[in-house]
Amino acid sequence: MRILLVSLLAAAVCLHLADSLICYTCTAARSNTDCLTKTTCPPGYNYCTTATGSATGSATGSLFGTIQLNIGSIHKGCVQKCLPKEEKTLWLKASTSCCHTDLCN
Repeated sequence: MRILLVSLLAAAVCLHLADSLICYTCTAARSNTDCLTKTTCPPGYNYCTTATGSATGSATGSLFGTIQLNIGSIHKGCVQKCLPKEEKTLWLKASTSCCHTDLCN
């Protein structure tokens, strides 16, 4: 009887882990190669997300000539709701995408 209870408990734990989504997570990474940490999402967090932001531009001065600016950042993680979005302005670009399979982001 004891073996049966232990087996049932082990099976329940395995089933719970099988239902949990696994996503890459990072904050303010410079590239995807800097964002390879795998995280098991909490219950109810059914989407992996990737959010990117970048700013580009140039400035000209008499001392240094023209300077090009290109700053970018990547954020990845688990979310409860999927809110894909893309916004662009003259200097800024931001986007958020979602997916729902393991390590899809």
